Amino acid sequence: MPIRKEKGAINQTILPLVPAGATPINEILSVWRDKENWTYFLGAYPVYSHAHDDLRMFRLTAAQMIVAGSCRACDIIRTFGISKSSIDRAVRKYREGGHGRIP
Repeated sequence: MPIRKEKGAINQTILPLVPAGATPINEILSVWRDKENWTYFLGAYPVYSHAHDDLRMFRLTAAQMIVAGSCRACDIIRTFGISKSSIDRAVRKYREGGHGRIP
C-alpha cells in the first residue's frame, strides 16, 4: 500500500544518535572508550560497559549484542578488527550456555 504524502508535508530527517567521540558500530549502536572502560550505546543510551582490558566481558557483550539483533558479527569484526572465528566462537558459546560459557 503506497504511503500518501499530504500536501505541504515536510519529510522528517532522522539525525544520527551517536554520542560525541563515540565510534559507530552500525546505524544505532556505538562504542566509546575512556581511560578505563568501553561503553556501548544503543542510540544515545548506554547499554553495556566493561573494563578496557576485560576480554571475557568484551566477548560476552559482543555475543549478547549479536544474539539480541542489535548488530551483526561483521559490524563487530569491522569496528574492533578481530577475527571472524573469534566472534563466531563467542556467539556459539553464548548460545550454548549463556555467560558462563564465554572463556
